[in-house]
Amino acid sequence: MSNRLNDAVRVSFILAVVGAFIRGPAIAIGSIDIRIFDLIFLVLFATAVFYFISNSQIRFAVDGTVHLFAIVYLWLAILLPVLGVVVYGNPIHYFVGDLRWVQVYFIGAVAISYYGSQIKCLDQDLLTAMKLTVLIHTIVFSLQFVDYLGVVLTKPLLAIWYHGVPAYGDYGYWIGRFAGAAAYSSGLGLVAAVGIAVFGKSILITGRNVGYLMISLVLLIASGHRTSIVAAVGVAGVLGTYYFIYGDNIGVISIKSIALGICTTILLAVIYIFNVGRVASSDRYSELIGFILSPRSLLKQTGRADAWAPILSRAEQYRFGTLSNPSWVFEGVSAIDSYFVIVYVQGGVFYLAAYLTFLVSLVIASVRLVSFKDESLLTLSLASVMTAHSLTQNFMTDISGKLLAILSIVLVVCIYGSIQRTQ
Repeated sequence: MSNRLNDAVRVSFILAVVGAFIRGPAIAIGSIDIRIFDLIFLVLFATAVFYFISNSQIRFAVDGTVHLFAIVYLWLAILLPVLGVVVYGNPIHYFVGDLRWVQVYFIGAVAISYYGSQIKCLDQDLLTAMKLTVLIHTIVFSLQFVDYLGVVLTKPLLAIWYHGVPAYGDYGYWIGRFAGAAAYSSGLGLVAAVGIAVFGKSILITGRNVGYLMISLVLLIASGHRTSIVAAVGVAGVLGTYYFIYGDNIGVISIKSIALGICTTILLAVIYIFNVGRVASSDRYSELIGFILSPRSLLKQTGRADAWAPILSRAEQYRFGTLSNPSWVFEGVSAIDSYFVIVYVQGGVFYLAAYLTFLVSLVIASVRLVSFKDESLLTLSLASVMTAHSLTQNFMTDISGKLLAILSIVLVVCIYGSIQRTQ
């Protein structure tokens, strides 16, 4: 019974991670959207409750600095919206989206309790989860791609997948850019960037999963999402630095992996020919290269700075910030495409500082631990992905962004537990 319960918790956790990175059909109940993730979460909740009952003694290690900043940020993430309802009398539905934090908090608690010091097991399960996620996105992207080319009519199938969801271009694609199994192209870009982080780390350590890395690269280009491409470049920098320092101790890439790389190069050429992700016709990529060479040009090229100015001006009337998500409070304004701007407007300098110190503490802890456990390389890569997407995306308002933050904390906890166990 115990082994079956453990397997159930483990499988439920993997599926919950997958569910956070895909969209699928949804049913609206008032202001709440019930999606695939919520159904998986119910299964995880049920199995985890039995697991907690049968395991009365659960121990795990902590890093004081990382977890202090993490706790401050995570508490503010759920406390500020509640205060917005209490202090400013904001409508309850302003708070509904933030309830997702409660779900990911629970997932994090389950992961820490179950894996504890078993960092290798956690690493393997996250790898499995990302494999399933990338495969699901690839299947949906393929349906979108053949419909985009007019080869096969797949709109009826895509309509089922996006039932009750305001999808990108109605069917998950528009002007040569694709959303895959997500609702928007930014979702596919985020999945691709995380996939590059997970599979890139696997290649460096074991020499495996090159095929999944190449598929992630294809999905990244198909999304046409510049912020995710910048994040992927950051991940590549992290992995490249690790290879430069620890190259003598990592796995060797096999002949099979090289062959897969050649095949992917051919596939990328096909993508260019069919203009997937507008790679052949848009100036977005030339602008992206300009940003990488000169980061100051990003806000000017995207026009986001001009869009943020009136929002920052309106925020001055709130002494302690809007408390609720400013995207709700400032009705009629365009989407606030920066999580850094959102946290500043929502909770002022203190909330922004809490988020920044949380990211910095992750980086410092990962750098400090990378010589002991190679799994900290993944935490460092995830911090890079979160930082890039926070700059020009409000990605943390979705489940996937919230879960990335929680998973990075879980990884640090399990790494410390593993180190303490071996000492």
